[in-house]
Amino acid sequence: MNIEKKINLNSELIDSICSFFKGAEILFDNDKEIATIYSYLLLQASGIERLQKIYLILQHYDNTGDYIGEESLRKISHKILSVYKSNFEKLTSNEDRKLIEKSLEIVSDIVNNERYTNFSDNIKFFDIPSHITKILELNIIKSDNILDLIKYSWKIINIIIKKYVSILVNDIWHKKVGNGLIIPICLNQYVLSGFKDLCLEKEIEDIYKEEKKSE
Repeated sequence: MNIEKKINLNSELIDSICSFFKGAEILFDNDKEIATIYSYLLLQASGIERLQKIYLILQHYDNTGDYIGEESLRKISHKILSVYKSNFEKLTSNEDRKLIEKSLEIVSDIVNNERYTNFSDNIKFFDIPSHITKILELNIIKSDNILDLIKYSWKIINIIIKKYVSILVNDIWHKKVGNGLIIPICLNQYVLSGFKDLCLEKEIEDIYKEEKKSE
């Protein structure tokens, strides 16, 4: 891979991906009114989509010694969920797959179906409560006696996304893909904080207990 492409990939990582994830983290940590979930989901969708693309670029270069073609990249634009199923599902455990898939489905809907909802001929408004709480459709997640289902759902989706992102970042960080072509220093929290090894079932149970206690 030539120097220019390496520089471009590192710039994409620093200028775009890190900014998207950092922005989503700030919104999650500081928005007490649940007023910016839409922006949070858009930022997560943008970060995940680009991270998946970078991973596939590095993987393709490892396998062929060539840079993946622009046409191939365009074909997977905004297809977060299908790209996950085709390329990354195998990196996740059986216990986590339904949780990650549902979370990515919710994120994918933002960029594929809901981004321009309010500008369409069929005018309808994006319904955050019904969208974010789709995660509760999974019968492995308890929701009885939870009054604020929106806040509860947001916390669950956030921890699931953290684990998924950390799986991809760790592979790049530890040179399982890319052989050190890029180093995601700005995403080091996804390596150092141990998100990759989270037991999602336990994390979700802890969130459930905390939300019940706070009501």
